[in-house]
Amino acid sequence: MNSAITIGCYTFTVYYTFTTYYTFTAYYTFTAYYTFTTYYTFTAYYIFTTRYTLTHLQLKEEIRQLKLLPTTFLML
Repeated sequence: MNSAITIGCYTFTVYYTFTTYYTFTAYYTFTAYYTFTTYYTFTAYYIFTTRYTLTHLQLKEEIRQLKLLPTTFLML
């Protein structure tokens, strides 16, 4: 379609162009934003939170074991 047929067609063409631009831009923007942000957010959150949580729990467990250590020696 070209813009020389009617004003309506021209409007439609501009709308279509804008829609296509919006579609690809929105698709790229939201998909890329969603993909990278979500991947980064959830992956980073999961990795760091899991590592921190597991490390934190491991440290708590080690501290608990160390606290129990004198009791264990006393029981021997």
